[in-house]
Amino acid sequence: MDIVRFGESTSFGALKPGACFAFEEDDSGKLGLKLAGESCVVLGREPPALRELSADTPVFQLADAKFMPSPDPSHLRAGKSRPESGNALLCGERLLLLVETPSGGSYVDVQCGAIVPDLAAVPTVIFTAWRIVQKWLDDEYHTLCLYETRGQKTLGFQRRP
Repeated sequence: MDIVRFGESTSFGALKPGACFAFEEDDSGKLGLKLAGESCVVLGREPPALRELSADTPVFQLADAKFMPSPDPSHLRAGKSRPESGNALLCGERLLLLVETPSGGSYVDVQCGAIVPDLAAVPTVIFTAWRIVQKWLDDEYHTLCLYETRGQKTLGFQRRP
C-alpha cells in the first residue's frame, strides 16, 4: 500500500526561511513560519509572535502549505488604518504579517520569511483574517489553521470540508 505524505519529519534547523511547519509545545500542536537563523513566527492562541527555537527541535514540514488572506470583504480594511498584531498587510507585491515582539511589533514577509524593519510602501489592504491551507489528494485546498484578529479569534488545526 502506498503512503501519502503531506510533509516530512525534520529538524527546525534544516528548514529554509519561509517554510511552514508543525511542532508540539506544551502538549499542543502549533504551526510556525521559519525565519532566518533560529527565529520563527509561532502561531498559537494569541497573536502571532516571534520566537527562538533550537535547531534540533523536531518539526513536521508541511509540503505545499500556503498563506491565504481572507477573501471575505468583512475582513478587509483600507490601508490607511492602523494595523493590529496578527493582521496581514498587502504592501506592493509583498504580503506581510504583523507579529508581536518584546519591543512591540515587527513585519514578516510570509513568502520568504524575512523580517522587514520598515514598510517601504503604504499597505493598500489590511486583512484581519487569514488561513494556512494545504492541497490534499482531492486537489482541493484544506484549512490547517484559521486566524481572525477582529471579533472572535480562532486558531488551531482544523479540517474544513
